Amino acid sequence: MKTQPSLNNRFLVPALFLLLPLSGVRADWFFEAGPYYRGQMKISVDGGSRAADTGANAATPGIRGGLPSSGVPALNDAGGSGFRSFDNGYVGPSGWVWAQNAGITQFFGYQTADQYDAGADTLSFTGTTSGTVGSSTRTSTRVSNVGPSGWNDSKRTNGMGLIGTLGYRLGETDPEEDGEEKTHEWSLLFRFGWLEGMGATFRNRSALRQEVVRRSETNTASSSASYRYTYDTLGNPFFPTAPYAMTDPGGVGPLIADTPQSIDLISRTDSLSPSGARTALSGATSFVDLDLDVRAFTLQAGPRWLYCPEAAVSLYLQPAVTLNLIDATAHRTETFRDDNGRRIASWHDRADDQAWRWGGGIQFGARVTLSDHWYLNGSGGYEWVRSANLDVGPDRVRIDISGYQLELALGRSF
Repeated sequence: MKTQPSLNNRFLVPALFLLLPLSGVRADWFFEAGPYYRGQMKISVDGGSRAADTGANAATPGIRGGLPSSGVPALNDAGGSGFRSFDNGYVGPSGWVWAQNAGITQFFGYQTADQYDAGADTLSFTGTTSGTVGSSTRTSTRVSNVGPSGWNDSKRTNGMGLIGTLGYRLGETDPEEDGEEKTHEWSLLFRFGWLEGMGATFRNRSALRQEVVRRSETNTASSSASYRYTYDTLGNPFFPTAPYAMTDPGGVGPLIADTPQSIDLISRTDSLSPSGARTALSGATSFVDLDLDVRAFTLQAGPRWLYCPEAAVSLYLQPAVTLNLIDATAHRTETFRDDNGRRIASWHDRADDQAWRWGGGIQFGARVTLSDHWYLNGSGGYEWVRSANLDVGPDRVRIDISGYQLELALGRSF
């Protein structure tokens, strides 16, 4: 009985190819080809946000408008003659025509002694005026992110492809020689295949959510001012003491000028009061659409052990080391819209990359002999492949094509 070669010897394969033609050991080539299916592969996305990276905002933050400026209300007093009512008295035109023509009047009244200045021959009054100076609307806008930016998701994917096998039979146990009822066969395999359709689509993934708070406030500025009106008492040495009031424009009494000789600002008071406020809330969301198309090419090498309990049906075990070329294409679109659907900004990214990855797998299968040279294989197993990464815009895509594998192949020995 021939023994199975040791797989730990790294010079085994070259040695066998050199020795087999010289040793007289029976060795055959065979070829197999057919479809295969791999399922439960995984595509994961650790996504970012173009909107967050570029500092896009759903609105312009800050303050527009301002507070109304304050000022002294308009006096609207040209300083001529006429009736004036003050906080502490009054002065009006005389009922005598000759006095009006002379610019004097006896029709006045005052309340306190400090209003009269005998040394300056003046009588002073205080007048107060007030009113609204102006109003304005001030709007403050605050923009804030709701939660962290970015997104994460994953999907399972499946693929279909074709795989071809070129094999070389290294040895077998022959029941005619050893008297055994079962035949064992060892072969060395070289395989090439490709896999299509491992794509994934992600739609409307929220990458950034913003909240906009707008507060509008209307403010009104008011001001009041006190003025001193000074009248000439015409040097009257017998001026009446306070309080004094002449109530009859035609009565007889002391005279003063009916026109103030000066009007001076004493003091002013400004105030600001809100007359209306309104707060409005709105928001915006940045959505991502990501399309991935993945394909893989595989080169495999490994042994096969075939066990033949019956003439027509055989079982086999097939481990392999694989080298895989993963080819991926990605299209990414991010659109930033407010809650009313208005587009604020959009970004488009594309990536196309390839990566070589090592892997390994094992298959368990059955062979049905159809004729002396033709047979049919069916197997199932699992393939482990190191994952690959693809960057598209701010997103990192992890492509893991490890998964269970089903194969069907038509074979021919030579």
